Amino acid sequence: MQVLHKFMNFSSLSSNPDEARRFVLTEDWLNNGVPLALPVARESLHDWYEKNLTEKLQWSVAGHLIDPRQVSVPTYVMIPTKDRIVPPECALPLAELIPNAEIHQPVIGHIGLMTGDDAPQKVWKPYAVWLYMQ
Repeated sequence: MQVLHKFMNFSSLSSNPDEARRFVLTEDWLNNGVPLALPVARESLHDWYEKNLTEKLQWSVAGHLIDPRQVSVPTYVMIPTKDRIVPPECALPLAELIPNAEIHQPVIGHIGLMTGDDAPQKVWKPYAVWLYMQ
């Protein structure tokens, strides 16, 4: 239903050409995905989602086991609380394995992280401050 509402609301943007242009640019960006190579698609869908190898600490890259508990660099993890693509309860367990990770949970959705009206204040500014402090 969200898609239906999104496009119904678009019809009311005729009085605001800047907002209508932003809507079209965002839709173009969302629908202009780069094709995934089959091995990447297989790994991300089967190994990460179906088998949950990342949380089980069984995910490897080029034969090297990836253990988030061994991350020793400053790490900023952004987990949007309104994300329906990667719900917070799915992202938090992995994020919590990373020692001293800074976990930021803005009240925003998955796509809103980049394109939402609140993104500059809720996402970009806190991240920029964190980067500056590193």
